[in-house]
Amino acid sequence: MRCTLLTKFLAFVMFAAILLSGCASSGKSVKKEKRPPLPEDTPVSFIYAPMTPIIPETSEYITSIETNAASGGCEAEGAIKYLERQARARGANLIFVRRVDKYITEYTGVYGMSTTTRTCTKFLVDLLANFPGGKNEN
Repeated sequence: MRCTLLTKFLAFVMFAAILLSGCASSGKSVKKEKRPPLPEDTPVSFIYAPMTPIIPETSEYITSIETNAASGGCEAEGAIKYLERQARARGANLIFVRRVDKYITEYTGVYGMSTTTRTCTKFLVDLLANFPGGKNEN
């Protein structure tokens, strides 16, 4: 069977249609304005999702953050302080902790003479603004 120019063209059009159909269904995107930062003394609450998997209805999603050794150190306390700073800077007063993991980091010294390993804590969280009384709304 010979491939004619028309057959090649139709095959190309079908192939392009299949590729482009994957792009046709995009995710829902909500464009919102940036929230003003909160003062440093604003309390930030934590909700641990595996224990309380319900986000308050009055909250507004701002962003998700995943910590690592560079963003707060390996200790959980450092990561928590980092998350609180990030939340306030983005106008959030609620941190919804979706996942907490432990991982091992390894540092090899100069010329490979020594190796140091540390167990670090990593958080995956959603930052939320939750002001039920209407305070600090954009």
